Amino acid sequence: MKLPVYLDYNATTSVAPEVADAIMPFLREQFGNPSSSHVYGQRAMQAVAEARRQGATPGEIVFTGSATEANNLALFSVAGAGQEHGLRPGTGCVPLIVGLGVAARLAGENPSRAQAHLRHMRELLHALLQASVPDLRLNGHSSERLPNTLNVSFLSASGRELLQDAAADVVASVGSACHADSQAVSGVLAALGVNPSVAAEAVRLSVGVPTTKDEIEHAAAALAGAWLRHTRKE
Repeated sequence: MKLPVYLDYNATTSVAPEVADAIMPFLREQFGNPSSSHVYGQRAMQAVAEARRQGATPGEIVFTGSATEANNLALFSVAGAGQEHGLRPGTGCVPLIVGLGVAARLAGENPSRAQAHLRHMRELLHALLQASVPDLRLNGHSSERLPNTLNVSFLSASGRELLQDAAADVVASVGSACHADSQAVSGVLAALGVNPSVAAEAVRLSVGVPTTKDEIEHAAAALAGAWLRHTRKE
């Protein structure tokens, strides 16, 4: 059975082949606990130490159990730094200090080949949907957004119902995977001031490095077809 096109990379991604190759020995043979004193543990500890030194200093690496935990750690740390400098919550802005290399990437300088690919796939998807779905609504800034993410509202169609209709051809989401079962609209869209009815018609489409042009074209046609079928029912 041919799987539908995957456009939910914001929820999770496949493991890069080179990462899988690097991890595999520690899933099969060298599986010791790095805190153990025996040879299995010591080998695992050496591998962790070596990994910490690649591309960073050891003290810059913090292991977390999930993306949500990592995000919360960063935000609470910044908020705590602001309070140490006399800023109380709700009374002012807290500066976020990053390295020059990170700042350059955030500013869009010297985008990597992967970033360029993601942005191209995103824009192709947007263009194809615009050509097929009248009054397609872009949610968010026209350019200042994640290079892989396209959040759009298909007016006159529920985002959830649209994805259910197109499920055989494309998979995506209407918001965070953490709230996939909730019927409430996206908190992000609400914060952006998107009308609740328009937010309920939103779909979050996120491409990944493996995404191909053929997949984008197939997904766009499937979503447009689902929208057309839905509007004909009205």
